[in-house]
Amino acid sequence: MSDRLVIDVDVIAQASSHLRGRVAAEQFRRLHKVLSGTSGWVDYAVRGRIDPHGRPCLSIELSGGLDLVCQRCLGAVSHAVNVRRELRILADASLLPEVADEKADVDEVYGVERIDVLEWVEDEVLLSLPIAPRHAEGVCQLPGNPARRDDGEINPFAALGGLRGPTRNTTNL
Repeated sequence: MSDRLVIDVDVIAQASSHLRGRVAAEQFRRLHKVLSGTSGWVDYAVRGRIDPHGRPCLSIELSGGLDLVCQRCLGAVSHAVNVRRELRILADASLLPEVADEKADVDEVYGVERIDVLEWVEDEVLLSLPIAPRHAEGVCQLPGNPARRDDGEINPFAALGGLRGPTRNTTNL
């Protein structure tokens, strides 16, 4: 991501500012390993506000689509991106909630003054990805199994037969 968009959390929150943009898949450097290509994009909307306790908050909404690598057939599988998250900035670490009290869609952090928006977008996309992306059952075009015989039985050593050279009869030696 060559063009950096870094925002000051307090300024955005105090002004209740809104930012919108689109990030092309090719700009996600950390996602390259799981992307099937560079087509696709993610639209983002960042909004700042001050919560009732006077703490700065940022919300982010992501939508778009990316082509991931199917872990069954290694082909492209479409992945819809749809994320909503809130970031609440705390004055110090003592205000962080216990793990049991955390909310799933709110991240509370302390000491954050500036945020790289494009990096935040990529972080949220990474967190939203499936562990093993794959097509729906029966959609993948898998190559034939060389171990499966015509009668349906599986011979696990059939593929090894092609690795050795011409066979010769060793019983008469």
